Amino acid sequence: MTRIADLIESPAEFLEEPGALIVNGDMPIQQVVRAVIDTGADALGIALPDYEKPVYLTRARLLELMLRELDNIQKKVNELQSQLEHQLANQIELMEVGAACLLEARKHKLESAVHNLMDGMILFNEKGQIEECNQVALRLLGLPTEADSAAVTETLAHLGFAELMQPGELAAPTQGEFQVKSGTQRLLRVRWTRIRDEWEHIIGTAVYLRDITNELIAENTKNDFITAISHELRTPLTSIQNAVSNILAGVTGKVAGKTREYLQSMQQDCRRFADLINDLLDIAKLEAGNMPITCKVMDMDALIRMTVKEFEQEAQKAGIRISAQTQGTITPVYADIKRLRQVLVNLIRNAIQFTPSGGTITVSLKTEGNDIIACVQDTGVGIPPEIQKYIFTKFYQVARQAGPGSKGSGLGLAISKGIIQIHGGSIWFESTPSKGSSFYFSLPKADPQFVLTKHLEAIPKTKDSNRQTAVLIIRFESASPEGDIRDAAEKIIHDLLAQSRFYLTCSTDLALQTGESEITFVINESNHQKIDNVRKRIEKMIQLSIKKNFSVLPILPMMGMAEYPADTKNPNQLPEIARIKMSNRDMQTCPGNKK
Repeated sequence: MTRIADLIESPAEFLEEPGALIVNGDMPIQQVVRAVIDTGADALGIALPDYEKPVYLTRARLLELMLRELDNIQKKVNELQSQLEHQLANQIELMEVGAACLLEARKHKLESAVHNLMDGMILFNEKGQIEECNQVALRLLGLPTEADSAAVTETLAHLGFAELMQPGELAAPTQGEFQVKSGTQRLLRVRWTRIRDEWEHIIGTAVYLRDITNELIAENTKNDFITAISHELRTPLTSIQNAVSNILAGVTGKVAGKTREYLQSMQQDCRRFADLINDLLDIAKLEAGNMPITCKVMDMDALIRMTVKEFEQEAQKAGIRISAQTQGTITPVYADIKRLRQVLVNLIRNAIQFTPSGGTITVSLKTEGNDIIACVQDTGVGIPPEIQKYIFTKFYQVARQAGPGSKGSGLGLAISKGIIQIHGGSIWFESTPSKGSSFYFSLPKADPQFVLTKHLEAIPKTKDSNRQTAVLIIRFESASPEGDIRDAAEKIIHDLLAQSRFYLTCSTDLALQTGESEITFVINESNHQKIDNVRKRIEKMIQLSIKKNFSVLPILPMMGMAEYPADTKNPNQLPEIARIKMSNRDMQTCPGNKK
């Protein structure tokens, strides 16, 4: 704070004034001014230690000196501000230069990283134009190192990249993968991903190229080796199995107790060895894309119940309760029953191995949308999160902590995944450590008419020559023009499908819903009388259902039945003939419904 004495430059110039207010020279100017105003003094005497007498100032002179001091202060402030601005400008300039250098260094580092990638990389902007292309990408595309963007664009368009070079839409897929052959006949794996900004706008596409020709050759060589060695091992193994079985059967004479134990252990090991060989062959066929699939119309519900029954004794020995459940009615599927059984066996066997005594395994089946979903759920040890991503990897094995049996080959789940994918389905799982796992697989529903056609095509190849086949079609209509019986018809059809396993006894019998209010049966029996008995039983079930639940509705069951070979020599014509008979006035109602 400025003292009042600081205003005095030449004390000798100031003369004494009568009645002046005397103040100490060390007092702040602000305090002195306030004292002058309070006292109303016309002059001010300032006592200075270096002078005998005070230095006197008039009010006018005091104001003049204060204004001069303010000017000096303002000049100093302006000088200081100018210095600060200059220093700030220098600092900003230095920061800009530093940021530019840093950005340039990062850009150079990024460009170096892109150009030194082992994979090819091509970067498109939001308009589909090439912004960056490294040397590896040029080499994989068979282009010279000096090739420009136009040459790269032309080559990519020729290889089928045109869609990736189009501006992306928000609803478009964000990433993908495919394989393509380059101009040099090398097989390339192409992975691409859309680049989005913070507002989810697509600002470009990154494409990565990798030459997998040698990988594919090595994989095929390995698969060929596995296939060859598996076939070579199968022949002597079969001989060993046959020899052990014959010895145990007493062909070579009586077998002592201890010897029998050794032979039974050998037989068990031979079975495991045979299973391993079969797994190796299956995985090789899957990876080569030539696993044979023999599809036919099959009942998934029946397959699950039969497979669960096969494991009941093994589960009981392990102290595990196993059961099968079906939610609703399940449409027959067109699939390879042997391969689907292989999937179920793999999943159930794994569940038994990883479930401690006292646990439960539930195999369930349900319909969800256009899929039929099977689930094998256990209360076992579960799968740790850190290894869940490896579960479907071939030869990967989870450390078994509970349950009986031996360690597997690590191929079961990989084979199961391949089999389900061949059928157009998906396989996945959910697991919580210490609480259990649930493995699911889905199969797409088949069109009922397609299922019916395929089932009838297979009958002459599989049925006993002494058996006859009939197609029975029942359609529910309303006897009143304004009556709506769709819900009632759906309920009756649902009940008929749910109970079909109790009145359709042959493995080639079939019951499926072929229309909104229509159900079709394929009945295989040894003679016409037995077929007629099944028909009458179905009629009776319909009559009871209508009488019990829908007596007030004008429901009119329309029926038509055709038999092979009585009505036609071609089983595929049975549905058409049955519909013709359904239109006959004499067969419009089920017996017992006529008035």
